[in-house]
Amino acid sequence: GLQLSDITSDMEFTICYDKCGGIVGVLNPSNEATVSLTGLWYSGVITPDGSGTNIGGVIGQIEYDGTADVSLDNLTFDGIINAASSESYQVGGIIGSAVVDFDDSTLTVSNISADGEVVGALVTGGVAGYLNELASSTASFSNIYATGAVTGSYFVGGIFGEINATAGVGSFIRISKAENESTITALGDVGCIAGNIDEDGDGNVTINS
Repeated sequence: GLQLSDITSDMEFTICYDKCGGIVGVLNPSNEATVSLTGLWYSGVITPDGSGTNIGGVIGQIEYDGTADVSLDNLTFDGIINAASSESYQVGGIIGSAVVDFDDSTLTVSNISADGEVVGALVTGGVAGYLNELASSTASFSNIYATGAVTGSYFVGGIFGEINATAGVGSFIRISKAENESTITALGDVGCIAGNIDEDGDGNVTINS
């Protein structure tokens, strides 16, 4: 499996269009892999050149390429993401986008601090821009603390821009102990925890204090 731990960066990114992260651009687990990222901290500045998609303060995009277990623990963002183009899409302080699309996979995210500034457009969140559960799998977020500033147009949230759970039976998204004290500026579809939650069929989304 892959393990990364205790990495900090204040590097500045100015030439990136897609899948840009302060620490990891793309995390693409497969083949029953076990992935653990612990103690990652980004405090730099990300300014996409033109429109930016899948832009994250720590990880740009997580997209499964097979059944896998991914654990993210103790991640911190206190930098700046300035994806100010009106075409920017899926921008988050920790994760730009996460798509869990293989059965029996897990995504476990815990002990997150996001107190930087996130500027995006569509689907923008203080912690994660987009979370999509497309398989019989489980994504869980716990002990999330956001205190920064989030600016976007539509589907904008203090924690998540948009959550999508449409895979049906066996698809679970669980959010617990999430606290947002961010300042949010948006035009519409805006929320303290999530700008939009799309739960179709037998998908399951639970949010607990």
